[in-house]
Amino acid sequence: MRLIYQKQEFLIPVYVLLKSLVDCTDALIYNRLVKGYFRNRQIGDRVEVLLNDSLKLSLFNQEQCLQYLGSRFRSALVGVT
Repeated sequence: MRLIYQKQEFLIPVYVLLKSLVDCTDALIYNRLVKGYFRNRQIGDRVEVLLNDSLKLSLFNQEQCLQYLGSRFRSALVGVT
């Protein structure tokens, strides 16, 4: 996901946003995103790639995702109330 704030562009992995909003398993995320499209393998493959991004970032639960977002945006959002 792309976020622009004060002429700065931030790219946030969708997986991080999903896991930071709700504490759930990767299997639940997969099932919710692919719901109704199980026959369309292309959608399932893309969701698997999305979930594999979490392994690259070593983010496995909601707390880790929130810490990741805070570490990236705390300095950019100084003074915002």
